[in-house]
Amino acid sequence: MRSEPVLRVRHLAKSFSHLPASPWAAMAALLGLGRRPLAAGKRVLHDISFDLMPGQALAIIGRNGSGKSTLLKLITGSLVPDAGSISIAGRISAILELGAGFDLDATGRQNMAMQAALWGVQAEELARHSQAIIDYSELGAAIDEPVRTYSSGMMLRLAFSIAIHAQADVLIVDEALAVGDARFQQKCMASIRAHLSRGGALLLVSHDLNSVKTLCQHAILLQDGRIVQQGAPAAVCDAYLARLLTQADGAGDQAAAVTHGAAASIVELLINGQPRRDVALRTGDWLEIRLTLQAHTAVDNLAAGFMLHDARGQDLFGVNTQLARQPIALHQAGQTCTVTLRVQLLLGAGHYTVTVAVHDADDYTRNVIYWGFGAIAIEVVDPSGDSVGHCKLPHHLDVQFQSQPGPLVIHS
Repeated sequence: MRSEPVLRVRHLAKSFSHLPASPWAAMAALLGLGRRPLAAGKRVLHDISFDLMPGQALAIIGRNGSGKSTLLKLITGSLVPDAGSISIAGRISAILELGAGFDLDATGRQNMAMQAALWGVQAEELARHSQAIIDYSELGAAIDEPVRTYSSGMMLRLAFSIAIHAQADVLIVDEALAVGDARFQQKCMASIRAHLSRGGALLLVSHDLNSVKTLCQHAILLQDGRIVQQGAPAAVCDAYLARLLTQADGAGDQAAAVTHGAAASIVELLINGQPRRDVALRTGDWLEIRLTLQAHTAVDNLAAGFMLHDARGQDLFGVNTQLARQPIALHQAGQTCTVTLRVQLLLGAGHYTVTVAVHDADDYTRNVIYWGFGAIAIEVVDPSGDSVGHCKLPHHLDVQFQSQPGPLVIHS
């Protein structure tokens, strides 16, 4: 595997000029006429730098408008940067917006040829892989129908099948895998992992934070066109949620916005009856989390929730009072409410965390009372060591041997 980056981005910047009100205004501006000059352009990316190594999966996350799509369009050559450089060692294949780059009046087979040519796949190479692409896409006879007749799921199957069979050095995926049935999504994930194992690289843009934490080794958080944090996916995803909650709350202090709200606060958080934040338990033991909330003013329609994560931050199990149809309402200042979760840890040996949150029952970004990312750390030990994986499911495994067969008798 190469030790040099397959994608190197350095000091990238991009602005978009504001459009004039009319073609006449544009002509007047070009000629230096008119009373008002064109407004200054809007900078959408500022000094973006990163490397993508062979075999690495890198995620770009951020709110809508943070610059993610513009960054991908610069990397794929759809846009030209105002400053900075992009170096690519090898071939890129990309799935950006579903249907982007497709000729809707052309057939799936014709679009397959056009997309492959766009990514530098020679006609002879395409001929060798065309049937595999069609089979993978599961489109069957629809491959010879116009793409405008396709559903979003069919478009995904065609786009992903072309992209993964292009044998590119860098695969770029922008949200597309959110479309389609679960079975095909699992098939895509398996193909992406195979792509990574043979030294290909992945650049993923997604709002699905579980996919980010499961697939990627590194993540970058964009905000207002700037890199505000990068590192381990779990930490970057937590930072993204913290900023999202801060902005939704309108609070100036990020830490305050995610730890307590104005309407109420957490006055006690007990783990198995103790005011601690870490615990070691055996697989199959019970975990009890008791959270006491006290109102500063009347507040209703709250939910208290708990999410169990593995060591990489992937969500394993979550529950909240809204899902349990037990909404929280505090009618006056000083009133308290205790929420208790008891759960049996049918988990394999390993390290886990629990995020604890109290927020508006209908929108977790509103009226945030408390949000403790990984507030509880759990070490699970399994003395028996008779299974592997995150789950320790009740089971019975039996092996039976049949008696020795008798002598072979041949009847004449």
